Amino acid sequence: MKHFTRARSAGAQTSGGPRTPAKRRVKKRSTEPARNSKKVLPSDAKAGRLVTRKSDRVSRIRETEEARALLADQLHGLYWWVFNACKMKGFIRAKALDELHRDAANGSEDGR
Repeated sequence: MKHFTRARSAGAQTSGGPRTPAKRRVKKRSTEPARNSKKVLPSDAKAGRLVTRKSDRVSRIRETEEARALLADQLHGLYWWVFNACKMKGFIRAKALDELHRDAANGSEDGR
């Protein structure tokens, strides 16, 4: 594998000759021991683990769908609660406005 060096400006100094490879940055190693990701398990254990994972996924998906359905029901109920509250507010305002117009009409007829 060839190491390519960046073209340097004419004023830059190089420590080595033109065929000296560029220095690589060294990554700082972690103080924690590396994990062994390739553990050898018997085929029966692998199959059992896969079945467990699938059943866990299915149960989590089912729980998520149930939670979503519950939230949808709650949101639907909240929507109707707000709708009915706004409707009642409109009725109350309309009634107050009607009474105000009646009082104004009765007051003007009396000659006040």
